[in-house]
Amino acid sequence: MSAPAFLAALARVGCGLQVRWRVASLALLLAVAAAPGPALAQTGANPLQALHEQTLAQAQAEYKAAPDAQRRALAAVQEVAALNSLGRSAQALQRLDEAAAALGVPVGDAALRAKVLLPLGRCEEALPAVKAQVDALDAGARQLLGPAHAPGGLLLLGAEPLLALTWCHAASRRYDEATATLARVADPFDPSLLHYRAAWYEALRLLGAAERPSLDVAARQLPPRAGHHDLGLAVVQGRITLPQALAALERRRLPPTQAQDARAELLFFAAVRAGAPAERAELLAQLEALAPYGSTEWVMARLLLAPR
Repeated sequence: MSAPAFLAALARVGCGLQVRWRVASLALLLAVAAAPGPALAQTGANPLQALHEQTLAQAQAEYKAAPDAQRRALAAVQEVAALNSLGRSAQALQRLDEAAAALGVPVGDAALRAKVLLPLGRCEEALPAVKAQVDALDAGARQLLGPAHAPGGLLLLGAEPLLALTWCHAASRRYDEATATLARVADPFDPSLLHYRAAWYEALRLLGAAERPSLDVAARQLPPRAGHHDLGLAVVQGRITLPQALAALERRRLPPTQAQDARAELLFFAAVRAGAPAERAELLAQLEALAPYGSTEWVMARLLLAPR
């Protein structure tokens, strides 16, 4: 089945909401990027923090101006995500519950709630709902594809709930479950996700599931510069050093927010691979100093790598 036909059919069985949600979210982020505000690349500024602050302000304005509950719910999702990215996860959780109660319609999904609970150390609370979300996507895929959708196989358009489930398993040191879940991640809108998936898979193998085979074959079929995630994969596999990866990243001249996020990924993957405790501690200190707001790697470094 062609990609357009698959997406159209997916929308007919109800799973297309994820696509529409992503498009609407992208529209809001583009509006934030276009809105007047302080330059994100100012000396001494934190680009990601500034971006999420702008997103938060825009989402709050969108919520107030929204003409109906559905659009307010979408704006509330962006507000919750921004608060969570800014390290205000307890406030994000409160806002999520308040918005749902006030609007009387669903606000976000189980994956969003899991991402909010993750930095609070409470991701286990979201596991049943996220698993149910993945099961629903699986059921839709089986309805469309029949035997072509293998149990436990790749799940198109299920990246967000699968990643949320992966982080929850990893945070609880269930590395076998985390790697099995991560192996299912696919996204037709972002092929560079294959590099990111492979890098995280290697990291999880190093942290506790080393008996599983590598998952970088599909990633190696991509152009070497599909985004920046190829550098993280090379670092965690030990094919290049962190200084070499940072130099390559500098040459790619990414926008400030992407460059900061990419640097966070490289520091995290280097810390996972670090052999000596002192080396890992230094890399984690650099990650803390970078303060990459909204970075999954910053959250997971605190949960998995920081001394207890």
